[in-house]
Amino acid sequence: MSKLYYVLFFLFALELKAQDSLAKYTPKELGYKSSMATRLKDKPLLWKVYLNAMMQRNPDDSLKTDAYYNLAIDTYRYTDYDIEFSIKLMKQAIHYAKRSHNNELLLYCIDGLGSFYAIKNDNTKALECIKEIKKLHTHESLDDVAYLRFNEYRIYYQIGDFERAVSILLTANKNINTYVSEHPELSKEIKTGLIYDRKSNYIKLVQSYNFQKKLDSSAFYIKKIREIEKQGYPWHNNFDWIEEAFYFVLSKKYDRAITYIAESEKKGFIDSKDKRYRSDYYLAICWKQKKDYAKSLELCETALNIHTRIPSFINYELELYKLAAANAATLKNTDKEAYYSKKYNEVSQKLDYLGKSKFIAKLYEQDVIEVNEKLKSEKIRTVYFYFVFVILLVLFCYLIVHYIKLKKDRKKFKAIILAFENNELENILHETNKDLEDDSQALPIENMDRKQIKVSPEVDEKIVKQLNSFERKERFLSPNVSLSTMASDFSTNASYLSAIIKKYKQTSFNGYINELRLEYIIRKLKTSPEYLNYKIAYLAEECGFSSHTVFIRIFTEKTGLTPSKFIGFLKMDKLNTEIA
Repeated sequence: MSKLYYVLFFLFALELKAQDSLAKYTPKELGYKSSMATRLKDKPLLWKVYLNAMMQRNPDDSLKTDAYYNLAIDTYRYTDYDIEFSIKLMKQAIHYAKRSHNNELLLYCIDGLGSFYAIKNDNTKALECIKEIKKLHTHESLDDVAYLRFNEYRIYYQIGDFERAVSILLTANKNINTYVSEHPELSKEIKTGLIYDRKSNYIKLVQSYNFQKKLDSSAFYIKKIREIEKQGYPWHNNFDWIEEAFYFVLSKKYDRAITYIAESEKKGFIDSKDKRYRSDYYLAICWKQKKDYAKSLELCETALNIHTRIPSFINYELELYKLAAANAATLKNTDKEAYYSKKYNEVSQKLDYLGKSKFIAKLYEQDVIEVNEKLKSEKIRTVYFYFVFVILLVLFCYLIVHYIKLKKDRKKFKAIILAFENNELENILHETNKDLEDDSQALPIENMDRKQIKVSPEVDEKIVKQLNSFERKERFLSPNVSLSTMASDFSTNASYLSAIIKKYKQTSFNGYINELRLEYIIRKLKTSPEYLNYKIAYLAEECGFSSHTVFIRIFTEKTGLTPSKFIGFLKMDKLNTEIA
């Protein structure tokens, strides 16, 4: 018990030390560190330490909202697709956002929750989030104009309602134009911001038209983006080139896409993990279409090693797994095919992604690579294989056991036939004798009341002769024969007769009668072939048994074989003899 106290004290001391080491950080810094800690796979619970330390400082609700929001996003991006946990964290962020009365924070949190539901392909709940977002737009401030229904667009885009997404973006740009024309007094800084907002919406329009395969419309808005750039408004985050690369891939201009991505890299546009991730994904598609499967597989693996996730209609990680599995299959690399197929299957099932996967394959005009279904069928085949294997194993074991038993039964049969041919069948039946039901009635001769019965060797001899006569005349075949009737016929006492049978026949009365009946029927079966075709019930009646069930039980007990099996062996011997 004392050791337990020492351990608890040690843990408590470590906790105090940890708290002391975190004292130098502000609540905001602790919230940031909590989010960043999700990326440390070797310290999976470190984020909780930072979060608890932040909450102990009792920060304001806006800071709590920000911490839980970032934690939810990074938990999705850097952990193993525990989407339910990310949803739980985002709901906590919404709780604090409502308490803070900050509509902007609440808007982003509801958008984040809707995004998670869209990733999970729970479109009903994602649309419920859109309803909540609409309620927040109670007035038209400058921010509302700039980001009008932006969050609605994101969710519609992620669930695959691209027509609705386009409608929202066109409305947003129309409202921006109207606002600018109605407010000529706007400062240059505000006008510049609105131009960038319009350009951002153009990029999203290209994205949405790409998914609808309306490539003429995509080209039109790419041209619009370039016109804005020529006016001196370059895109500071360089996201537009990614959608243009996507446009080239969908247009089957694979060489142009490869060159364009290389040019973008030279210009320094690929300056983050997310951009590298998507560019490698598009390059992998291009090289696969150009039938350089090794290059495509290499790019898939390079992208997957980046370890990031981008909330989008396309789940790039899953598409990379699928693409890698297809390349490996073509290259006949079964190990990698199995590995990437398994990874795809594990994540796809968590997110119910199969419908999106088919849509994206058709978008690229590729064969629908049914990795999930393939694995399912492989699993079914595996289960079927093991099922068949188990059945065959059981059947094999059964046949072995059956063969061993058949061999033993055959040995018993031969012993019975040999005994029959040597007139020693009685010995076989004695060896397997289990029926001594009459022993309670049979009193040893030396214990009988000598005053009532006078014992003499002559009487013994007389009864033995009567028994021999009883056997020769086959009176045991009568179903009504009993110890009392036989004693009466022999003019003797039932107990004395039972004792004589025990003394001279080494069995009880019932055993004696049953042995005689079995010897009779075995002789008939062996010497009269027609008996082999008779029913068991007839054979039982023929040899004096009151029912066929009793006959089967006694026959099995005495010979070790059922009547049917014994007859089967006889038929087999008869057939072998005829063939020979």
